[in-house]
Amino acid sequence: MKITKVECIPVTLPYKKPMKIGKHTSPAANSIVVKIYTDEGITGIGESGHGGIGYTGDNQDSIISVIKENYAPAALLGEDPFNIEKIVARMEKAAKYSYQAMAVVDYALHDVVGKALGVPVYKLLGGLSNEKIRLGFVIGFGTPQEMAAVAGFSIHEDRKFIIVKEDRIGKQYHFSSEKLTTVLAIFKYSGFDNALEMVRQIYEVGGKGHSCGIYSFNDDHIHRLAMVAPVSRMMVRQPQSKANAGSFTNGMPMTSSLGCGIWGGNITNENIHLKHYMNVTWVARPIPEDRPSEAELFGEFYNTETL
Repeated sequence: MKITKVECIPVTLPYKKPMKIGKHTSPAANSIVVKIYTDEGITGIGESGHGGIGYTGDNQDSIISVIKENYAPAALLGEDPFNIEKIVARMEKAAKYSYQAMAVVDYALHDVVGKALGVPVYKLLGGLSNEKIRLGFVIGFGTPQEMAAVAGFSIHEDRKFIIVKEDRIGKQYHFSSEKLTTVLAIFKYSGFDNALEMVRQIYEVGGKGHSCGIYSFNDDHIHRLAMVAPVSRMMVRQPQSKANAGSFTNGMPMTSSLGCGIWGGNITNENIHLKHYMNVTWVARPIPEDRPSEAELFGEFYNTETL
């Protein structure tokens, strides 16, 4: 089987009202449908999902251009669609960092293979693990009054934010996860040990590596929270989201990029600033050997057995 043609179709689906997330406003969902044709009459289809320069770094024009001008001639046309890994490697060489374009081609290739073998794609990827997939429901950023209207209720015009009282924690309870808007969820605890356990549970839902805050003068509570919370920075008696990016009054390096360490899949857990853009050369000269003994290395586990 050989790939004979690659077609890119821009698709625009207008929102009922513009979607505002952070500083970006989108009037519509703009995606690309890619069709990969073969000499055996099988056509694979992939869809890119919404893109935008301010969101994914790509838009419809850039995705189409990369696929038509780079991926198709260098990696796709004339190739066996079953050779997905080989094709992906060629795409990476043909145009680096165009991940959304690469992904939609990958989707279409898997669709070709699934259709050729007569099996759904999930069987090519390790089997069925979820009978149902929960879809996300996003309310675009707006005034509290606008968001309340979308959610089906109303609030007074003088209200500046919405507070939701929640007592359940888990991925199925959306108010226990991240909210990038003027909505705040509050949880009531009984005793500091209970509070720490709730913090642990919330970070199992999401947010590991980022930050947290505590308003307390109790050094023991501050220390215990720092030991429990899997975060890279903890603000004490400060405005949380403002202070963690650094200020002249807390010693944190000023930044707009917060490293989340291996908790969040990052290479560092520091506030990204000038030093991270500087190259460092280590000069190593021979020194007298300073090797700890195995007993020092393994401590209480030295000369013990484990299964």
